[in-house]
Amino acid sequence: MSYIVKNCPARPIIWNDNWCNKEQQFCQNCIDCVIKQVIENCKNKIHIYECYDTDYALGKVECAKSILQLFDIEEIRE
Repeated sequence: MSYIVKNCPARPIIWNDNWCNKEQQFCQNCIDCVIKQVIENCKNKIHIYECYDTDYALGKVECAKSILQLFDIEEIRE
């Protein structure tokens, strides 16, 4: 599943498309951009730590969720 980060700073606001200026391709095709690395890292931390019932694990999950809320993510079904 791929996705578009609608509020990514590399995406031009002037055009109404999903183009990434930095990678010179469509956002959904950019898999190595820093923003998507942060998003994937947060999703992985949530997946790993949400089953633990310790303050440490819950803190990691809450931090990852709060970071993910900063991004406007639109999933693309292929």
